[in-house]
Amino acid sequence: MAPPGDDGEIVQSLVGLDEVSRPIHNQRILEARVTFWCAIALLASGSLLLIFGALGGTSELRVAKAATGALLNVIGTFVLRLYKNVNAKLDRFRRDRDAMHMILQIADEHARDRAIQEFSKYLQDEKVSWWRRLLRR
Repeated sequence: MAPPGDDGEIVQSLVGLDEVSRPIHNQRILEARVTFWCAIALLASGSLLLIFGALGGTSELRVAKAATGALLNVIGTFVLRLYKNVNAKLDRFRRDRDAMHMILQIADEHARDRAIQEFSKYLQDEKVSWWRRLLRR
């Protein structure tokens, strides 16, 4: 459904943007899947190493297994946070794209212009450093 008025150029550029951004979107989906399964594998193997480290072997071997298991759990936790970050970017991308499609459906030219201005203000929110995103502060 094309929006009313002479917004053909905007609609065409938005369709072109969807086509250009599709490979990026697909790459982010792949990143989300890989990070999720890596986090699960690291957490599971770390937990198994902790359990087997507590059950058997010499004292030196127990300590080594426990330390390795704890390290794998810590790394798995960071990978899980990375997964959450990638998933949040995917959600924001979808939300922004859908919002722009809805804005273009507004029939009144002035209301559509105001909605585009408000949306552009929303898109210009401040950048958060990678360290804060990692720590979720």
